[in-house]
Amino acid sequence: MPGSRQFLLFLLLAGVFSSVQAWTGISASLGEYDSEWRIDNEIRPMTLTHYGLSVEDRTAVGLRMGLSIGEFGLRIKNPSDTLSQDYAGEFLGLRLRWPWRLSRQVSLHGRFAYDWHSGRLDGDASDPEVNWSSTRLRLGLQLRMGLLGLRPFVEWQRLDGDVELEGTRRLFDENERYSSGLILDLEVEPSAYVRLTWTQQGQQGLLLSFMRNY
Repeated sequence: MPGSRQFLLFLLLAGVFSSVQAWTGISASLGEYDSEWRIDNEIRPMTLTHYGLSVEDRTAVGLRMGLSIGEFGLRIKNPSDTLSQDYAGEFLGLRLRWPWRLSRQVSLHGRFAYDWHSGRLDGDASDPEVNWSSTRLRLGLQLRMGLLGLRPFVEWQRLDGDVELEGTRRLFDENERYSSGLILDLEVEPSAYVRLTWTQQGQQGLLLSFMRNY
């Protein structure tokens, strides 16, 4: 990744996270998933790895609003041969979620996420670019059992982007928009927990998160 982009990422991180006390939650995450993109009507397998930080605030009506920022690595494979193209870049995201408690052990969770990704082949400023936005809507049911929480969910996602492949700028979106999965929460302190998110169907992968509420 070019030095200028590293400096920009540092400034964004410093601005967002310098006053953690002003936020009600903070988390760090690392994940990887496989999917298929439709690039000019050609289906191509891809693998996305990413890590980042998030902060969250809570409104008076219980709505949680958050920001995420981090870096990603993207591999787009050519199904006709063994060649692939590797991109590296950064992402910035907006999160809205609303937990609705039904009882002491059961709650309904709605979540909206919008992310913008921008990267280059091998992370070099002179190489081809990849840019895309993603919009996701998730609905899950949380079951609380002592220190353990289980949350099955369903998710809808829409991608819209462009990438330079074989010297040509090409548009792409997702091949399958629906995913489902399971979130496992383990409370390690009264205000801190470890989360593992497993997804299947449209996206297949795992996300590991370390979260703390204030």
